[in-house]
Amino acid sequence: MLNSLTLSNFRGFDHLEFPKFARVNLIGGVNNAGKTGLLEAIYLLLERDASRLQQLPGLFRARSEVNEDKYFWRWLTRNGSESDVTEITGQVEPFGSATIFWQKSGVPRQGQVLLGAANRQLFATALNDTARQSWPRPEVFSPRPSKPVEDAQIYIRAWKKSPNNEERIEALLREIEPRLKRLRPLPDEQSNQPLVHIGLDFGEALPAPQLGQGFNRLLRIYSALIGAEAKVFLIDEVETGLHHSVLPTIWKGLAAVARKEEVQIFATTHSRETILAAHRVFSQEPGYDFAYHRLEREDGKISVVTYDQEALAGADEANFEVR
Repeated sequence: MLNSLTLSNFRGFDHLEFPKFARVNLIGGVNNAGKTGLLEAIYLLLERDASRLQQLPGLFRARSEVNEDKYFWRWLTRNGSESDVTEITGQVEPFGSATIFWQKSGVPRQGQVLLGAANRQLFATALNDTARQSWPRPEVFSPRPSKPVEDAQIYIRAWKKSPNNEERIEALLREIEPRLKRLRPLPDEQSNQPLVHIGLDFGEALPAPQLGQGFNRLLRIYSALIGAEAKVFLIDEVETGLHHSVLPTIWKGLAAVARKEEVQIFATTHSRETILAAHRVFSQEPGYDFAYHRLEREDGKISVVTYDQEALAGADEANFEVR
């Protein structure tokens, strides 16, 4: 689990410290405060597969078809500086501290390995073989609609892990779609690739995309959490496609799955309803393993304010703005 994080010269961050993360973390702030950038920093720190690192430009943002060094990688350094060295350090339980360095060119320092990315150099502190095998890999969920074939693959992976997982996912989704009777991955007639079909309380089973983006996003997230190949989940704009009335139900599901599967969640939001729904749910859980971190931009610098249970309870009671 990622316990803490320090950013230096990363995107809009001059120097920013997150001294303590919870199992479930929600990140807020105004537009361009750095919420998505924070998710990218966590991904860079935790992802050790060079081919997956190359996918970062398109994970949260619109991907440029040409010159990604100019339009993406360069801007990982603060304000696109060619001379700055970016440093991301995290305390990862139970492995200790890990650091990556991002610079235009150079050679690895002692104890570092070259990961490489585009026309710049990404160095990381070396991990031993045992740590590499157990390192908490990240998985990303963007607000964009997912691909139905990929959703089916993630669902099948969870089902293969344990037959009981089928019932677990159905029960979680039934909380927002009471008509749901069953989930079934069935082959598409033309491509022969599996697609998840939804059996409702009437007629023929529907292809999952017919139930809308919110349902399908939760299908993908719940399946991935329960399949749990990754141990850190990065969810951008967690409330996308969801009505505010179902947010408490969603947080109950996320809290239960995160605890049972021993995974950690980092999610961004623009929604006060989302923040307070999470706080109220975790206040009723056996252990308040939730934190809200608000990024604030002032005089060109970004800082973070972390709200614990007491602070959020006060904001909720007094109707204070916390977004």
